[in-house]
Parts: sequence; C-alpha cells; structure tokens
Amino acid sequence: MTALLPRPSTVLVIVALLVAAPGFATSSEPAPPTATAPSFYPMQQMYFLKKIKPDVERVGVLWKKGVQNQEDKLQALRRATTSIQAKLYLAYVEQKSDIGSQFRELTRSHDVDVIWIVENDGIVDAATPQQFLIESALKRGIPLLAPTEDWVSAGAPLAVAKNGEDFQIVLNKPAAAATSLDVPAEYESLTKLVAAK
Repeated sequence: MTALLPRPSTVLVIVALLVAAPGFATSSEPAPPTATAPSFYPMQQMYFLKKIKPDVERVGVLWKKGVQNQEDKLQALRRATTSIQAKLYLAYVEQKSDIGSQFRELTRSHDVDVIWIVENDGIVDAATPQQFLIESALKRGIPLLAPTEDWVSAGAPLAVAKNGEDFQIVLNKPAAAATSLDVPAEYESLTKLVAAK
C-alpha cells in the first residue's frame, strides 16, 4: 500500500502561502507584537529595586482581587521577591474604600520597605486612590514602585518600564530622594527622569 503524497509543486505553493501570510513568523524572525503584549515584568522590577534600594526586605503589594491570570502572576511575584531575598506581603482590595485600610495593614502590621503596585487594575489606579497611595507612601518615607510612567508623573518615585528591547528606570527625583532611593552610577544611562505634574 502506498501513501498518496501531494505533488511537489502543491507543497511549495502551500509553504509559500504560509510564509507570506500576515503574522506568520519563522523561527529566525520574531513574532510581531500584539496589542495584548504583556507589561508585567516582576523579575526586572525587583532586580532594579534591589539595585536602587539594597536594604529592601519586605515588599507590600496592593492588588485588586480577581484580576485576569492572578494566580500565575502571584507565583511570578513570589519568585521575583524571593530572587532578591525579600518577603512578599499581599493586600487584596475589592473596592476603592479598601485602599486605606490595606495600606495601613501593609505599613503598620508588616512594616514593609516598599509598596509595589503591580498593575493598573481599575481600583488602585483610579485618581483618588492613586493620589492617596503616592502621598501616604511619601509621608511615611516608603518608596512606591509604580506600574507605569503615568504614576511617576503623578508623584510616585519609581517605575521600571520596557523601552524597546531594554528596561528603563523611570524616576521622579524629588520623590526618590524623599524615600531614600539612589540610582547607582552604572544605571544612570538607563534612567529617565520625569517631573511630577
């Protein structure tokens, strides 16, 4: 019994159509970026945080309960904080009114060294909670590691963002000084200074 194989010219046409298809990537070329490309880089955020604040031991995360892929992201957060020998404290918020009490829980009960806002989740990034978190953290002298440059423009001291293929430290210098953050000389070329609005 012989298997029926397509004629060689048919195979070439199919391969040519696949390679020419939009979005098709061969192993030698990167896949095109998508609109849903992740902006979640906990390992890089913790790496730069440790360089800027070497004495960090306790990291507090304020986060909306039930965000998409939360369990997978939580595992990534745990790996990232463990990689810098820090302990992760998690405070879930379900509504804006939870922000104050959860912030106090992290800062008073757990005495965290930094507040980490992992992502804009619709609660922590609303205007009033965002401003409360920035002002409260600054008042206590606690660095706030923000998810985006917008937070730094609003007064947060620090964010770590992807800039092309590299990562960039986004810094509000007065807020960074107020929270004892100091970018080492070797990372100054990777630092973007942003003034608060």
